[in-house]
Amino acid sequence: MKERNQSGKYILVFAITAILGLIIIAGLNFAADPLYQYHMPWFGREVYADDGVYQNPGLAKNADYNGAIVGSSMSMNFNCEWFDKAYDINTLKLTYTGCTAKDWVNSVDLAGQKNVRYIFGNIDFYVLTRYEYGVTRWELPEYLYDDNYFNDVNYLLNKNILFERTMNVLKNNYAGNLKNAYAWYDDHTNFFGHYNVLKHVNYNGECKDIKQKQAVIDHNAKQSVQQIKETVLKYPDTTFVLFYSPFSLIYYYDRALDGDLDISMKVYEYSMKELLECENCKLYFPAYNNIEMMTDLDSYEDLAHYDIDIQYLIFEEMRDGVNMVTKENYTDIINWLRNTVMNYNYKELYEKYR
Repeated sequence: MKERNQSGKYILVFAITAILGLIIIAGLNFAADPLYQYHMPWFGREVYADDGVYQNPGLAKNADYNGAIVGSSMSMNFNCEWFDKAYDINTLKLTYTGCTAKDWVNSVDLAGQKNVRYIFGNIDFYVLTRYEYGVTRWELPEYLYDDNYFNDVNYLLNKNILFERTMNVLKNNYAGNLKNAYAWYDDHTNFFGHYNVLKHVNYNGECKDIKQKQAVIDHNAKQSVQQIKETVLKYPDTTFVLFYSPFSLIYYYDRALDGDLDISMKVYEYSMKELLECENCKLYFPAYNNIEMMTDLDSYEDLAHYDIDIQYLIFEEMRDGVNMVTKENYTDIINWLRNTVMNYNYKELYEKYR
């Protein structure tokens, strides 16, 4: 009988210890809240955002903002302060690396919780076609994206959150980066240059000699465009200011070499036509009539990613209404781009940078 009582005491002590341990873990994760699910930083600490997949839901819910930046790495180097001053708003960045159309829609819906005045961001061939619609670039931690408080145990009692994030928050007073969250340019400056662009595509003749495939837009691209359009229309009181990423001319040269240029043009044309039906949407094509931008290969890290100067120029054009896509000129823009790509002297461009 005595041994049984002793065993009962051990079990009780173990249970109490385990429960206290769980309470401490949950309390630390809640207090530090490195994913900002419950509150913005306490104890005078600042926001440090480095993982949109995990931190965007909490920031969208708890940050103070009335404008948002969405999209892919093509929008990540925007500084929110540029938009704050130009549009008299408080901007939050909700971008995703490798953003798909579904990620784009998710970002807008996150910002939609706050009835934001403006949403800025990129749309391009990658966003519209890289993955089937409904697929996100990264597997999402659904417990952070839904309103089910019961599955928050996946966050509060998560040992990886505790040791990899919460402890870092408690040990380090990070310099805040909310206005320039997720920006990657400063860490990549050594990778910019024509050599990193041209290594992706060898010179293989002029485009005018290459037959292009029939311009057909597939079901996936149509669905992606329609979902983005429906999302824009879902928030009629929000003004969407969107741009087509100004890829390097070598990107389009590569498409033309594969005979796929007209397919790209068809996707752009279709997306422009559809989105121009949304009264609350403004579209921009920053590269229009700016061949110098597209051929200054030292301003690119690869075929598509541009430097901070081009990023700022995109902002300026949107702010000033330059190179706006309209119902009257969108076909002119498409024709200009196609003619430029097909008739450019690539041999001369490659020799320039040899």
